[in-house]
Amino acid sequence: MDGNVVMKLRLGAALERADAPDCGEVILSFRLDPQEAQDIEPDAAAYLTGREQGPARIPAGAYLFTQRQEHLDQAAWLQMAIELQKDGLWERHVLEPRLYVRHLFEDGQPVTQVFRPLRRR
Repeated sequence: MDGNVVMKLRLGAALERADAPDCGEVILSFRLDPQEAQDIEPDAAAYLTGREQGPARIPAGAYLFTQRQEHLDQAAWLQMAIELQKDGLWERHVLEPRLYVRHLFEDGQPVTQVFRPLRRR
Protein backbone atom coordinates (compact mmCIF):
# COMPACT_ATOMS: atom_id res chain seq x y z
CA MET A 1 0.00 0.00 0.00
CA ASP A 2 2.71 2.47 -0.99
CA GLY A 3 4.35 2.14 2.43
CA ASN A 4 1.23 3.01 4.43
CA VAL A 5 0.63 0.84 7.47
CA VAL A 6 -2.88 -0.62 7.78
CA MET A 7 -4.07 -1.21 11.31
CA LYS A 8 -7.19 -2.44 13.04
CA LEU A 9 -8.28 0.29 15.42
CA ARG A 10 -10.98 0.32 18.08
CA LEU A 11 -12.31 3.74 19.05
CA GLY A 12 -13.80 3.56 22.54
CA ALA A 13 -15.31 7.01 22.06
CA ALA A 14 -16.20 9.07 19.02
CA LEU A 15 -13.54 11.30 17.50
CA GLU A 16 -14.98 14.80 17.47
CA ARG A 17 -13.61 17.62 15.37
CA ALA A 18 -11.70 20.10 17.49
CA ASP A 19 -13.71 23.26 18.10
CA ALA A 20 -10.68 25.53 18.37
CA PRO A 21 -10.72 28.23 15.69
CA ASP A 22 -8.15 27.75 12.95
CA CYS A 23 -7.13 24.31 14.26
CA GLY A 24 -7.10 22.98 10.70
CA GLU A 25 -8.94 19.79 11.61
CA VAL A 26 -11.57 18.50 9.19
CA ILE A 27 -13.59 15.27 9.36
CA LEU A 28 -15.41 14.14 6.22
CA SER A 29 -17.89 11.26 6.02
CA PHE A 30 -18.94 9.53 2.79
CA ARG A 31 -21.36 6.82 1.73
CA LEU A 32 -19.82 4.29 -0.65
CA ASP A 33 -21.43 2.45 -3.51
CA PRO A 34 -22.33 -0.93 -1.92
CA GLN A 35 -20.93 -2.96 -4.83
CA GLU A 36 -17.73 -0.93 -5.20
CA ALA A 37 -17.23 -1.01 -1.41
CA GLN A 38 -16.82 -4.82 -1.57
CA ASP A 39 -14.82 -5.08 -4.81
CA ILE A 40 -11.09 -5.88 -4.73
CA GLU A 41 -10.66 -3.60 -7.79
CA PRO A 42 -13.26 -0.85 -7.29
CA ASP A 43 -13.96 1.85 -9.86
CA ALA A 44 -12.74 5.11 -8.29
CA ALA A 45 -15.24 7.13 -10.35
CA ALA A 46 -18.20 5.20 -8.87
CA TYR A 47 -16.77 4.67 -5.37
CA LEU A 48 -18.22 7.65 -3.46
CA THR A 49 -22.00 8.03 -3.65
CA GLY A 50 -22.47 11.01 -1.36
CA ARG A 51 -21.02 13.09 1.39
CA GLU A 52 -22.72 12.85 4.78
CA GLN A 53 -23.88 16.07 6.38
CA GLY A 54 -24.09 16.61 10.09
CA PRO A 55 -21.73 16.63 13.03
CA ALA A 56 -18.05 16.29 12.23
CA ARG A 57 -17.33 13.05 14.08
CA ILE A 58 -16.17 9.48 13.66
CA PRO A 59 -18.35 7.19 15.82
CA ALA A 60 -16.91 4.76 18.37
CA GLY A 61 -16.32 1.31 16.91
CA ALA A 62 -13.89 -0.93 15.05
CA TYR A 63 -12.07 0.33 11.95
CA LEU A 64 -9.37 -0.37 9.45
CA PHE A 65 -7.14 2.68 9.57
CA THR A 66 -4.21 4.20 7.75
CA GLN A 67 -2.60 7.62 7.62
CA ARG A 68 -0.04 9.62 5.74
CA GLN A 69 2.06 12.48 7.11
CA GLU A 70 0.85 15.06 4.60
CA HIS A 71 -2.33 16.84 3.60
CA LEU A 72 -3.73 14.88 0.64
CA ASP A 73 -6.17 16.13 -1.96
CA GLN A 74 -9.28 14.10 -2.78
CA ALA A 75 -7.68 12.09 -5.58
CA ALA A 76 -4.81 11.02 -3.30
CA TRP A 77 -6.90 10.14 -0.22
CA LEU A 78 -9.40 8.32 -2.44
CA GLN A 79 -6.57 6.16 -3.78
CA MET A 80 -5.39 5.60 -0.20
CA ALA A 81 -8.96 4.51 0.75
CA ILE A 82 -9.11 2.07 -2.16
CA GLU A 83 -5.75 0.57 -1.18
CA LEU A 84 -7.01 0.26 2.41
CA GLN A 85 -10.08 -1.58 1.08
CA LYS A 86 -7.95 -3.95 -1.00
CA ASP A 87 -5.82 -4.80 2.03
CA GLY A 88 -8.93 -5.27 4.18
CA LEU A 89 -10.65 -7.54 1.70
CA TRP A 90 -7.44 -9.52 1.18
CA GLU A 91 -7.39 -10.10 4.96
CA ARG A 92 -11.08 -11.16 4.73
CA HIS A 93 -12.49 -8.28 6.76
CA VAL A 94 -16.10 -7.31 6.14
CA LEU A 95 -16.20 -3.56 5.61
CA GLU A 96 -19.13 -1.19 5.97
CA PRO A 97 -19.90 0.97 2.89
CA ARG A 98 -18.82 4.16 4.68
CA LEU A 99 -15.57 6.11 4.67
CA TYR A 100 -14.21 8.72 7.06
CA VAL A 101 -11.36 11.05 6.12
CA ARG A 102 -9.70 13.21 8.76
CA HIS A 103 -7.24 16.03 8.09
CA LEU A 104 -5.40 17.39 11.11
CA PHE A 105 -2.07 18.61 12.39
CA GLU A 106 0.10 16.51 14.72
CA ASP A 107 3.21 18.12 16.12
CA GLY A 108 2.79 20.94 13.61
CA GLN A 109 2.75 18.55 10.64
CA PRO A 110 -0.25 17.88 8.37
CA VAL A 111 -1.72 14.38 8.53
CA THR A 112 -4.43 12.66 6.47
CA GLN A 113 -6.19 9.70 8.10
CA VAL A 114 -8.59 7.23 6.46
CA PHE A 115 -11.04 5.05 8.45
CA ARG A 116 -13.25 2.20 7.17
CA PRO A 117 -15.72 0.74 9.67
CA LEU A 118 -15.55 -3.02 10.19
CA ARG A 119 -18.87 -4.85 10.18
CA ARG A 120 -19.73 -6.89 13.24
CA ARG A 121 -19.95 -10.57 12.41
